[in-house]
Amino acid sequence: MNERSPRVSSVRMVARKATSGRDPARLVEARRRLGVPFSRLLQRRVVRIPVARLAGRPAVTYDSASHWINSSPGEDVPLTPPLNEFVPFDPAAYQELDEVPQPHLAYLAQQRDRGQPALGFVFVRHVLVHGPVDISGLEHTSL
Repeated sequence: MNERSPRVSSVRMVARKATSGRDPARLVEARRRLGVPFSRLLQRRVVRIPVARLAGRPAVTYDSASHWINSSPGEDVPLTPPLNEFVPFDPAAYQELDEVPQPHLAYLAQQRDRGQPALGFVFVRHVLVHGPVDISGLEHTSL
């Protein structure tokens, strides 16, 4: 995200409790604990976007519960994630997670043990928004 621009073309929200925000710093911390390198994607600044800013926007929640070619290149996995892992985003029903999902931690350890790079958000629930989201007035945080 460009911290000078009040708009972004897509949003990825890492589910967390309101007290910690939707803060991907926990994903970076998990990588450090497990000795898994992180890409430049996880070194940039992020913005904590309140759920209310997404209300009424075309958006889906992506459960990210299955491996597909994105997380397992070269393996016998589907080329796309299953459609049943995408549901319309409902701000009223949205529940944030307390901690890094266990399947994500297992994925990180597996990739580390294989000597393979690990993607940043495998098995982490996402909220995907179509189009720009106004991030003006929101604090930018380094991971």
